[in-house]
Amino acid sequence: MVVYQTSVKRSAPVPVPGFTRAQMVRLGVFSIELIRNRVARGIGSDDAPMKPLNARYAKYKAYWGQPVRNLRGPGRQGGHMLDNISVRSADSSSVRIDITSRDARTKAAANEKKSPWYGWSPNDAAEIFEVAQQVARGNIREVTAERGLSIWMDPYRLRSHGYQTTMAA
Repeated sequence: MVVYQTSVKRSAPVPVPGFTRAQMVRLGVFSIELIRNRVARGIGSDDAPMKPLNARYAKYKAYWGQPVRNLRGPGRQGGHMLDNISVRSADSSSVRIDITSRDARTKAAANEKKSPWYGWSPNDAAEIFEVAQQVARGNIREVTAERGLSIWMDPYRLRSHGYQTTMAA
């Protein structure tokens, strides 16, 4: 029986594709839209319906066609909280979203005490993670195409070694 031994004297640098600042900003904007859409349906950050409105305010909001706690009100003092959420900073590894005006932050803190709403719900986090995975896959394809590399991983083999994999549809 012949045994072959392989040694590598020098390895080529393999670029690790990350996210660009612009991609992180887009992920931040996407997460803001998820929060706004969830809150508009009256769903809190725990993916459960928010606490009901008191009877008087529910009657007032019903007149305007919004009888749920969706954090939309008259908007007289500083506008609506949800309109004041924006991407504050971003780099290639993180993005920060926040409520911009002081009046809106005060309203948001008061509403957070009544019913938690600010931040990612478990469903939001899953959607953001899925979009981030798609962006990362695109970055990997781009880098491998630029370098003429061919990368293929057998998901079944990875699973047999204890790695969790998901199959894209």
